Amino acid sequence: MHAYESRTLVNTYAELINEGTDDDTILIRLTDSGAFKKQSDLPPKSHIGIVYHPALCGESSSKPHLRVPPLRKGGDHLKRLSAIVLRASSWDIAEGHMWFVYDAGKLGDRRLFMLHTPPPPLPPPLATATTTTTTGHHTLQNCIHHTGNRQALLNAFVDSEGKPLMKAVSPISILLDEESVMDRMDLVRGFATIDQSQHVYIVTKNALNLNRHKRLHYHGSNRGSTLAIVELTQWESEETWALKLERKKAVIGPAAKIAVGGPAAGDEGNKKRDKVDTYTHNTCFIVWF
Repeated sequence: MHAYESRTLVNTYAELINEGTDDDTILIRLTDSGAFKKQSDLPPKSHIGIVYHPALCGESSSKPHLRVPPLRKGGDHLKRLSAIVLRASSWDIAEGHMWFVYDAGKLGDRRLFMLHTPPPPLPPPLATATTTTTTGHHTLQNCIHHTGNRQALLNAFVDSEGKPLMKAVSPISILLDEESVMDRMDLVRGFATIDQSQHVYIVTKNALNLNRHKRLHYHGSNRGSTLAIVELTQWESEETWALKLERKKAVIGPAAKIAVGGPAAGDEGNKKRDKVDTYTHNTCFIVWF
């Protein structure tokens, strides 16, 4: 796409709003945005995507290249932003809205949503992804038995009285390529367990009814529940938004620094670079189908 066309597209649909702005002002600017106005004449089976990714909302206060940030303010940050969008749709999930809510691979605190219920039995593996390599046929089994931050994420979808909204939730498991994760974390020596699994929860008002088609970049189709194996972009790639460290600190801002504690596994011998990835643990670009 030419620079002029790209600039026109951004100017038409993009509305950049500082999150420090009060909620009522954000609501007014949101409903007046090109993207929001577009929902009234969406073609059949078309949607407006709404994305929330913890790694795009802040970063860990120490060793951010190793530590995936937890939910900001324990999930209250998501609740606040989602409430503004829901208010714009009369405190409901609009028909043409498709939410992509990521857990960034965080296991979360299961006690928060299991205090009053007995622990459920382990579910069967979520899915099987089959790939063909030059050395033969190789099958990868995704045996993820945790629900991560699912409940904390989905608790954001409530009405004005705090009651859960009716919704359809489609969980997608994401399996990341080990080598690309290590490169993103700058690991060159030492030992750390590389967490390759993440989830994204696709939330819509009603169950999705999409035409089946093959995924553009990965095996399988849009009816599958797993994306595998996903290779993250390299630091040197033109797709990576890299900044000088001091500039990155200014972009992230002190309010988005999330306090974390304990040692960071693998914090021995990391590559030194002139620039760093602005959002180290961002994976929101990989789910579109």
